[in-house]
Amino acid sequence: MKSDIIFGLENAAWPAFLVNLSGLICRANQAAGSAFAAHVIEDSTQLSAIWAANNETSAEQFLARLDRAPKCEAPAKFKLRGGAVGG
Repeated sequence: MKSDIIFGLENAAWPAFLVNLSGLICRANQAAGSAFAAHVIEDSTQLSAIWAANNETSAEQFLARLDRAPKCEAPAKFKLRGGAVGG
């Protein structure tokens, strides 16, 4: 799967990652690997591992909603290293 995905944000200075509809992080850039509380490793981390508890919905509900209507109005918040929450 890695080779089929074109990930144009690999060299971005900010955290970026691709998530499939089952919630699995498929690709992550280096900034994402160092920013999040859970170690973001391709093909092994669920979005829920870095999903902050104070989001309006669960990671699974968020993805299901995006699948139905790809426009998202609520920002997503993530657990960062050191216990902070960012979004």
